Amino acid sequence: MGLATDSNVVAAAADQEGLHIQNGLRIVYVDANNDGKFTAEYWGLTDASGTSTPVAGTGLIRTVPWEYGVVETIDISTGKPFSGSLAAPEGTKLVTPLTTLVAAQLADTTGQSSAAEVQAAVDKVLQAVGLPAGKVDLLQFDPLAESASNTNPALQAAALQLQTASVQVASLMKVAVDAADSAGVSNLSNVVANVGATLVSEAGKATDGKLNLADAALVTKAIQGTATLITDTSAKAVLNNQASTIATSTPR
Repeated sequence: MGLATDSNVVAAAADQEGLHIQNGLRIVYVDANNDGKFTAEYWGLTDASGTSTPVAGTGLIRTVPWEYGVVETIDISTGKPFSGSLAAPEGTKLVTPLTTLVAAQLADTTGQSSAAEVQAAVDKVLQAVGLPAGKVDLLQFDPLAESASNTNPALQAAALQLQTASVQVASLMKVAVDAADSAGVSNLSNVVANVGATLVSEAGKATDGKLNLADAALVTKAIQGTATLITDTSAKAVLNNQASTIATSTPR
C-alpha cells in the first residue's frame, strides 16, 4: 500500500477525538508536497480503533475519508459522513481536531518546523482551550485513553477538557466543510486548515488567549473565512448567507 520503514517513520492514531471510523477505514498519509491533497504519497489505513500502520515520509500527517466503494467515515456528533481532513505535525502520536489547530499555525508545513515552533503552537492551542502551557503533551496525550485509565484527578480533568474542546472543534469543522462543499469548494482539506487558522487567530486576539467555541460570531468568522477559497462571486454569496444562517441558529 505504498508503506515503507525508515528514519522518518511516524505512527498516527487518527480520529480518536470526536470522529468514529465506520468499518475502520480512513486514509492516513504524509503530505510530502504540502498541497493538502492525497496524491499518491506514502499512506496507510486506520483500523476499527482508529490506529494506523506506520507511514514513512517527511511533512504534515493528514487523514482523509475513505471514499472508495460504499464505506464512509462518520462523524459521531452528527451521525453523518465527515468529508474534511485532519492534520498534525510530523512525529505526533495522534491526529485530532486539536492537532489540526497546531498544524494550522506552523509557517513551514513541510515537516521542517523546529521543535520550538511546534511547542509554541501546541502551547497556544492548550491556552485556547483553557489549559496552561505544558499541562499535557497535546501531540502524545490521548484524552479517551487517559480518562479511562489514569487515576490522577488533574490529568483526568485535563483529558475531559481536551475531549470536550476536540468535539466542539470537530463539529465546527464539519459545519464549515458542509457549507463550503455546497458552495462548490473542491479541496475540503484547505477548508479545515482555513478554519483552524481562523480559530487560532481569534484566540490570539482574546485577552486571555481563550476561545469560546459556542460563540455565534466565531462560527460566522470560521465559515466566512473559507470564502477566500472561492473565486465565483455567486458561490461566495451562498457561503456567506449560509454562515449567517448557521450563526443565527447557534446557541449563545
